[in-house]
Amino acid sequence: MLLNTNNVNFLQNVRVSADRYNSLLDACTATTTNILTISSKVYTIVPPLNINQQNIYETSSALDFNYDGHASTTAVPLSDKVSFTNTLTLAGIVPGMAYRISNTLRQFQDNIGNPFLGYPTTLSAAPKIEYTISLQGNIIINNAFDAVLANPTNSPTIPDIGYIFTVANPTIVITINAPRPTETTATPRILRFITSTVVTQFSQAYDPILDCCVRTCPPNSGVNVASSPPSCLSCSSGLIYNSVIRQCQCQVGFYSVVQSVTGTTQCYPCQAPLCQSCTQLNTFVCNACVTGAAPTNNDLGACACTNGFYRTGASCTACPVKCATCQTAGVCITCSDTTTRTASPNCNCLDGFFESGSAVCSRCSSLCKTCNAATTCTSCFAERNRALQNGQCVCALGFYQVVNPDGSLTCAPCHPSCTSCSLLPTLCNNCDGASNRVLGIDSNNQQACVCRTGFIENANRQCIQATCAGS
Repeated sequence: MLLNTNNVNFLQNVRVSADRYNSLLDACTATTTNILTISSKVYTIVPPLNINQQNIYETSSALDFNYDGHASTTAVPLSDKVSFTNTLTLAGIVPGMAYRISNTLRQFQDNIGNPFLGYPTTLSAAPKIEYTISLQGNIIINNAFDAVLANPTNSPTIPDIGYIFTVANPTIVITINAPRPTETTATPRILRFITSTVVTQFSQAYDPILDCCVRTCPPNSGVNVASSPPSCLSCSSGLIYNSVIRQCQCQVGFYSVVQSVTGTTQCYPCQAPLCQSCTQLNTFVCNACVTGAAPTNNDLGACACTNGFYRTGASCTACPVKCATCQTAGVCITCSDTTTRTASPNCNCLDGFFESGSAVCSRCSSLCKTCNAATTCTSCFAERNRALQNGQCVCALGFYQVVNPDGSLTCAPCHPSCTSCSLLPTLCNNCDGASNRVLGIDSNNQQACVCRTGFIENANRQCIQATCAGS
């Protein structure tokens, strides 16, 4: 088909295809599903500070986070820059399907509250806030915006990211770097940022090569989520599609060279370790570090894994939540919490606490010595006369449970004639047959362990044969 016209009205509703028009495209309606499940979260602050000086915390189950950093004061001088890294490991991702990742970032400014939030209004110029968003270790967005000094919050416009994940548990990494305010007041202001992430899965996408709708795009594909339905976009081997700049780019740790003859892009590895990206001019100097790494202070252009990560080849992997620092996945150097964990062995939970997927161990039931869930005991306090039975610490044989006035539970001894009892020491449930006792009714018309037929109780409360009573 050849069109030659200056009147754009003639182009309305005209479809141009290299092969044919496929009416299935109009019928391809993708449904969406929001992905809220994350298998783990790793928060990294640089430099490591007390939790009341710098912190990241989740404010809802919808992947909303607050990032707080105290201002530096004369009494408590802190680093010149506030740096946050928030690593989210997704769960339930289907490799090859089309996903849209929507992000918002807000700088919160409040010059009225106590303490004040944001930057002092006396600054001569608005500070620059730098932020990056990485998917599977690839930096997709690397940008900055000017902070506001007045009360309204400030939000940069972050374009939606279209992405084809290649693994079932990929990571999304958000970093924020900002100058730290300095004050002389006793109550320092707080620098606060707020992010929200929405991961949307599309049930199908349009594949222009096959000219039909597919559940998963071909390998080495990107996705254009601005179209409806989303459309697969193929890149050459070794490249990934960046939906923000709408170009195929080299994967993490490589730099691009455009061949002068063919015009094609070739990717070559950076020479410095743990580089996210570098340039052809100096392959030994990193422009950016991989997720979990930061520039070193003593080697210009080099990167090293930060606290909370350990090196695995050309990447930094998050330590287990129980480790603040680690050598490998299973060997902690320091513990993420010192109140509920013990350094030896290997930052395990102290007795009375159990692993619950966070840095701080959760407390067991007070009846358990050790447990693997709040009410599932794995061992009991023998010195408190308790024994393990079906995951519960019950009173040991010969003891019964007493509810004390303060609500606590203790085990008191049964009457010597009972092997087990309940409610009262003499309210026997079972008797010691070897002592010639059976369950019956005593002289006070109470259930008790009485001497069996042919035996009587002597002065020592022993059951002896009636014929021996006089001996």
